Amino acid sequence: MRYVKSTELNHKILRENDLVQIGSREFLVKENHLKETKEKRDGIIFEELNLSRFEFCQQYYGYPPSYGCWPRSNDRDYKALTRVAKALMELYEKQVTN
Repeated sequence: MRYVKSTELNHKILRENDLVQIGSREFLVKENHLKETKEKRDGIIFEELNLSRFEFCQQYYGYPPSYGCWPRSNDRDYKALTRVAKALMELYEKQVTN
């Protein structure tokens, strides 16, 4: 599946290989992170939204993430990845409408 609006994730859980679009950035859902499809370095979205990526992910994962350019969730914790993706989409949408 492909998701382009945060509301599309209401009552949904992302699965591996789903696509999430945040602005012009596209992310492929992996088993423990979201991978940018066009950038070589994951996690740039956190910089663009002026977020501390580890604190942000911990808040939405509900536990401390493992380190990486994109903070890693527990393997196959798609509920946690969905919460992070939805929150990022909402922040981006809010920023665009203001």
